[in-house]
Amino acid sequence: MPNNEVPKDVKPLSDAIAGPIEKLYTIGGLQLVFMFVGTILMVLSAIWSIQPPAKYVVLAIGALLVLTVMVIFFITNLMPLRDAQKTLKQQKQLIDTVQNISLETLSLADSLQTIAISHANHVAGLLQEYGPAIKQVPIIGKKLSDRIDTSENLAVDIVVALNEAHKTLTNVETAIRNADATHLKAYVDDLQGLRTTIENLRSKRREIAAS
Repeated sequence: MPNNEVPKDVKPLSDAIAGPIEKLYTIGGLQLVFMFVGTILMVLSAIWSIQPPAKYVVLAIGALLVLTVMVIFFITNLMPLRDAQKTLKQQKQLIDTVQNISLETLSLADSLQTIAISHANHVAGLLQEYGPAIKQVPIIGKKLSDRIDTSENLAVDIVVALNEAHKTLTNVETAIRNADATHLKAYVDDLQGLRTTIENLRSKRREIAAS
């Protein structure tokens, strides 16, 4: 599959962006009044018992109002829409490529997390298994006791944080795959919270290394 081609199970991000643009067919305010009045005048010119040229004048005014609305609608809505669609079409390849890169990056992060979780679990297991024996070693055991306990607690905290990160990134990947902007926005707070948690764990790690 070419790098810029979106997989079949992924909703193209460019389509998600184009959707709202294609719904910008709205008329309101003065345009709606002109359309209503113009339509009424054209109907009245057909049913009123008035003689030409007054009948034609009423019909012409009504038609002019309706035509004015159509021209305004074209200028203010259809032309910008056409330009937006043209620009979007030109940028479609870039948008979808960025989406694919995001998915591949999340997949890579998930693989790295799997390795990190496995390693953290292994370290925590070793500390739990051999920590008590090390603490019994004369002279150094007492000195290392606090560091062993702190390192064990840190390893457990890292496992918890990595599992939470895995859950959040999986949700983010699903939202990107489905071009779901609503859920992506909601996950921003989750990602910021994870970043804070990871920064705290890094600080604890530096404290252990410095002790």
